[in-house]
Amino acid sequence: MDLTPSEMKALKDASFTHNHPGGSGFSEDDLRTAITGDVAEMRVVTKAGTFIIEKPDSGWHRGLFFEFQKAEPAATSKILDGFTSGKYKSVDEADSALNHEQMLIALQNLKTEKPKYRVERNWTNKQHKTKRDKNGIRIL
Repeated sequence: MDLTPSEMKALKDASFTHNHPGGSGFSEDDLRTAITGDVAEMRVVTKAGTFIIEKPDSGWHRGLFFEFQKAEPAATSKILDGFTSGKYKSVDEADSALNHEQMLIALQNLKTEKPKYRVERNWTNKQHKTKRDKNGIRIL
């Protein structure tokens, strides 16, 4: 993310939401922005769901960024295994899972207070059948 110094300053204690049309979770740039900008919460919105990370009470620790970088080989290996075993149906699906797995490994290895991290999955028609009336209008 290319943010100006004044934009970065405005992020302090803010909730920052942006999208990743390709479907991946948090990137190194996202973590760098969260830590440097001292955001309260960062959200990455994809078609599959929203990835959310919140600043720990003790504040951001740069170790998270370094643990995220170090976790990439292990995450890649795990996702490749899942792809070859059929767990992931497409390259896009496997790629989408990569940054999430990388974050899980980084948080597991982080020695300081861990930020809260979660994923809110979006519902698809396959997962949730919407009831509609005879005119096609959704019934709540």
